[in-house]
Amino acid sequence: MVRIYDDGSEYDAPIDLVWEYLAAEDGHWGAHPDTRSFEVKELSDTSFLLTMEQKYGARWFKGTGRVTIVRPLGVVSETLEGHLAGSKYFQFYTPKGDRTAVTLVGDFTSTEFPEEQLKPMIYGIFAQFFEEDQERLRAYRLKKQRGTAPVDA
Repeated sequence: MVRIYDDGSEYDAPIDLVWEYLAAEDGHWGAHPDTRSFEVKELSDTSFLLTMEQKYGARWFKGTGRVTIVRPLGVVSETLEGHLAGSKYFQFYTPKGDRTAVTLVGDFTSTEFPEEQLKPMIYGIFAQFFEEDQERLRAYRLKKQRGTAPVDA
């Protein structure tokens, strides 16, 4: 198991817009080209099971996780099935005026990758996700300013 603690990243958007983007159909869903085949099963108003495929290098891996939204604090995720089963992490958001700080804390395990490969892989994946979200969030913000994004997601 490896412990990940990553802070210092900031979205170029206020926290309310970040949450709107995460919930919008034309927002976060589809933001990451290295993910596909989403299946969502709602468990409650704030929790769902997410099954998807994630690409690592040249291979695709399928996994299922429980995701719980703890608005306005962040998102709790636990991988239940797949190569990262047993991994648990919390991504939390801190408002900073027109920006939102993003912090990731988690314990990750893998049946496919040894610890010395797992840690840089997880940091790399979340760095890539952050950059993809940052770009997509900027585009979403522009659409909203132009009046072409949904007002309430």
